[in-house]
This record gives sequence, structure tokens and C-alpha cells, in this order.
Amino acid sequence: PEGTELVAVEDDLLVSTDSTWQRLSVEPYWSALVVASLSHCFMAFAYFGMIFVLPIYIDTYGSLHGWSQGAKDITLVIVAASEIPAIFILMFTIELEHIGRRWSAIGSMAGCSLFCMIFNFHVISELFHSSYGVLVPSFFARGFAAAGLIIGGVYVGEIFPTHVRVGGLAVCSAFSRFGSAFAPVISGFLIVDFHPSDWGMWTKLQPLRVFVLFSALSGLAAYLIWELAMEPAGRHLPSNEEETMEQVDEDREVGGNLNEMTRMISPMAQSNSGKGLNRSLSREAMEKAGSSPVTKPAAERGSYTYETK
Repeated sequence: PEGTELVAVEDDLLVSTDSTWQRLSVEPYWSALVVASLSHCFMAFAYFGMIFVLPIYIDTYGSLHGWSQGAKDITLVIVAASEIPAIFILMFTIELEHIGRRWSAIGSMAGCSLFCMIFNFHVISELFHSSYGVLVPSFFARGFAAAGLIIGGVYVGEIFPTHVRVGGLAVCSAFSRFGSAFAPVISGFLIVDFHPSDWGMWTKLQPLRVFVLFSALSGLAAYLIWELAMEPAGRHLPSNEEETMEQVDEDREVGGNLNEMTRMISPMAQSNSGKGLNRSLSREAMEKAGSSPVTKPAAERGSYTYETK
């Protein structure tokens, strides 16, 4: 009513004064940030590790099977070209109602994991009795890896609300750079000389093979995205914690449970923010407490959200 005194909502005041790290240290952002960052790091490690290792593998494997240098070069070009159709297909699947961003990311990462394993054990080559069969799984593994790396960035950029979106995406991108930087170093350290009687490339950590490592990491990246259980497709991007928690509550049935994850990770976040518990209430909890805010139109309230005393 006219004359009602209005006060700024606590969260908006905190947004205006907190640093980026303080904002991200509050649940559910902290759990989502940790999980998404690890997924980015693992996927980047698998992608750039394959780029580093595959030429070494093809050179040795091709020489053992009588490939010419031209055949080796063409094989590498074809494998690299797999990223082009993968990206165009991804642009289509992320807009499909029953697939969206989340399942596109999970499918890409899981596909990379599957084809890395098929490549490592020469399934196609053994099935068709042709050494050129290694081209098929390496083509699909590279394409899925590129798609998973790209859609991961799109997905993360849409699950965080406005005031922490750039910070969350920056942290995930930094972890991705860590994965891409250390992939050649670690892969180069682990691989040993190719032995013609072995499938795949042995590592110093026998019986681990390099492409089995890539398969495990990309599969773990897919599992972490599945655990986030948030699908941003077809929705407006969240603007605050309440809208983020609404999406978490609505997506409980689509996969993992972010609320369960916060119970494992949240002690670290809540120690960084004394008001972490109060600021991460779910929609049901707010309704039970009778504290749903009354907001004014954007044209009247500017950049602040208000509630009646």
C-alpha cells in the first residue's frame, strides 16, 4: 500500500558488498562450482591428452602395419576434422526439448569415454581384420571430446545466477586450462615404448593404458555433470539464489541431487560465510518460514529487490 516502508533484501545488500569469492562460497554455488570445475579439468585433460598422444601412437602403429607416411598424415587430418560435424550436431541437440544442454554434455563426455576404450583395445580393427579400423574410434573419440569441452562451458554459463555467473565461469575455465596444460606433461611422462603384442599404449603405471586413463577421466566428467541435475534449457537464466534453488528443486528427478552434494562439500563453504545456511534456503523452506518477498516492478525499484517490513 502507499506509504509502506521498503527495505532492501539482505541478499541484494550482500551482493553489493561481497567479493566474488564470498558470493561463490555460498551454497548451492560452491558445490556446483567444485563439481563443474572438476568436470572441466577432466574433460580438458582427456581432449588435449588425445591430441598429444595420438600422433605418437599412429606413427608407431602405422609403421608396424606397413602404413605409408601419407596414410599416417591423412589419418590424423581425418581425426582432427571430426570436430567440425561434432560442433554442428551439438548446436542442434542443445535446443532439443528432451536433450538440452545437460544431456548433450553428458552424452558427449560419455561418448568420448566409450570410444577411447574401443580405440584402446582395437575392437574395430579386430572385428574387420584391418589395421585402418583404429581410425573409426579415434574419429568419434576426438569429436565427442571436442563437443564435451564446448558444451561444458555453455552449461556452466547458464546454471549460475547473474551476480556470480562470470566468476563461476572464470573458475571453471581456469580449471580447464590446468587440465589442458598438464595433459601433455603427464601423458608424455606416463607413456612407454609401444609393444606390438599389446593393445593400446602402456604407461609406467601398468596395467594402466593411456587411452583407458582418458576414458576414465571423460566418464568421470560425465558423471559429475549428471550429479549436478540442473537443466537450463527452456528457462530464463537465474538472477538470484532463490531462483537457483527453485531450479534445483524442480530438477530433483532428472539425475543426481545437488542438495545431497552440498552436505558433503558445504562445511568448507559455510566456514567462509557465516550466513551460508540462511542464504541457501530452498523454495520449500522459505514458504514454510513465510518469508516470500514482495517485489516491486523493475522500473520502480531500479537494481534492488524490496520486501515489506
